[in-house]
This record gives sequence, structure tokens and C-alpha cells, in this order.
Amino acid sequence: MSNIELGPILWTDKLMIFYQLIRRTHETNTAPIKREAIKLVTEQRLNTAQAGRQLDIDPKPIRLWIVQSKHGELTGTLWVAKLTADQQRIRELERELAVAKIERDILKKATAYFAKEAK
Repeated sequence: MSNIELGPILWTDKLMIFYQLIRRTHETNTAPIKREAIKLVTEQRLNTAQAGRQLDIDPKPIRLWIVQSKHGELTGTLWVAKLTADQQRIRELERELAVAKIERDILKKATAYFAKEAK
């Protein structure tokens, strides 16, 4: 697939940036990331902004994670403990479907662009 020039950043580069942002949002709610953020704040005495910068995540939820860990309520992702196995599977499938729809829409637009360019 050839690249479409859109200003200083290529179209494929913008697509990759968008995809990485989507993946990063879901990856930041994993238990290891939460534990590492809490450890940086509690043991190494960094503030939440510094811990967020070091882990390349948004510092805002770190305060919530610290409170949850003190009360024993910290889970890998938000609300996972409250969902049944079927509900978790449905949520995963809905996420996969949303990503597939986004990819489909992008491919439709790219196909239309190249078809228009070929005429």
C-alpha cells in the first residue's frame, strides 16, 4: 500500500499513531502497570506526575489505584472482578469488533481515495 501525503505526516503514520493510542489505553489498565505505578509512588516517593511520565501513562488514575490497593480492591482492569466470565468474553469481543470496524472504515476510505486517484 502506498502512502498518502497529508501534510508533514504520512497517512499510514497517522493510522499507526491512532492504533497505538487505542492499544495504549487498554494496556495501561493491566495489573503489572498498576503495581509498578503504586510502587513508584509509595516506595520511591515519586509524585503521580513523575510516575506517570516514567511509565508513559496518564498520572490521573494512579491516585485511584493507590486508594484501591489500600482497600484491597485493585484489579487488573476496572470492574473485571464484578463481571462473570461470559460478561468478560462479551466485553472482549465488543472491543475486538470496535477495532475491526475502525480498521474497516479506514480501509474503505483508502480504497475510495485510490479509486478516485486511478480515474
